[in-house]
Amino acid sequence: MIQWPDSLIDELAARRCVIFLGSGASAPAQKLVRDVLVRPPTWAGLLKILLEKCPADPQGSKDNAERLLKKENYLDCAEIIRKTCLPTAEYNRCITQTFSGYEATDIHKAVETLDQKVVITTNFDCLYENHCRQGEGRDGYAILRYYDGGLIARMRSPTRLIIKAHGCTSEPERTILTKSDFFNARSEHKGFFDALESIFLTHTILFIGYSINDPEIQLILENNIITYPSSNPHYATMPQGAHSSILSAFKTTNNIDILEYDSANNHAELLECLKELCVQVEERRVLTA
Repeated sequence: MIQWPDSLIDELAARRCVIFLGSGASAPAQKLVRDVLVRPPTWAGLLKILLEKCPADPQGSKDNAERLLKKENYLDCAEIIRKTCLPTAEYNRCITQTFSGYEATDIHKAVETLDQKVVITTNFDCLYENHCRQGEGRDGYAILRYYDGGLIARMRSPTRLIIKAHGCTSEPERTILTKSDFFNARSEHKGFFDALESIFLTHTILFIGYSINDPEIQLILENNIITYPSSNPHYATMPQGAHSSILSAFKTTNNIDILEYDSANNHAELLECLKELCVQVEERRVLTA
C-alpha cells in the first residue's frame, strides 16, 4: 500500500496540487465492440492497432515499425507509422474509433473527489472531462487543449481546468503521438508550453496512471518541462518492479518521488490507495478549516 506523504496531503488539502493523468487512469474502462469487451489500448496496443491499418510499402517502413515495436522502441515506431505508413485520414479515423465510447473509471472519480484546481492529461480519450461535466458541476470546468489560447487567464479564474496536453479525439489530426509532433506543437504554441512549464515550477505535481517507461511521460520529461532543481519533489504513483537504480536515476533527474504499489488484479491496489488518499485529504481540510 502507498504511504502518502504528509506534505502531499497538505498540498492536496489546500488545492495547490496539479494532478497529471496517464493512460493507466483509463485502462480499467470497457466497451462492447461486436459483443466483445475491449479496453483502451496501452501505447504498445495503440501502435499495434495503427500498424494493422498500415498498407505494405516497397520501402519496408511497416516492417521497420514492427521491428521497433517488438523492441519496445515506441516513439520511433510511432514516428514511422504517422509520418510514413498511415494516411492522415485513416489515422484520424482510427484514433477516434479507438478512444471513443468508454465511461469514466473509478480512478477518474477519485481524482474528481480530490477536487484540485488543475488536472492535466496526455490521454486522447475524453473520459475524465465527460465525467466532470455531468450534473450540477458541469459549468464549473473548462477544457483547454494545447492549441487553445488563454491558459494563464484560465489559471487565474475560479473555474476548474482540465488541460489536454497532447490533444484529444475531438480533433485527432492534432493529437501528439511522436517526438516530431511534440516539437512542432511546442514551436507553434510556445505560449502554452511556457505556461505549462510555469505550472511545474509553482505547483506540486501528482502523476497518476504512468509507468516509468511510458512514452507519454518521456515526452513531457525529456522536453524540458521539468528542469529546475527544488527541495520540494513532485510525486508519481507507479507499479512495483522497476530496478532501484532506475528509480534513483528517475528521481534525481526529474525531482519525482516514486510511490510504488502492487499492480496485481488490474492495479486494484492503486484505486484502494487513491480512495484512502481522498479520505485523508478531506480529514486534513476539516482540521485546517
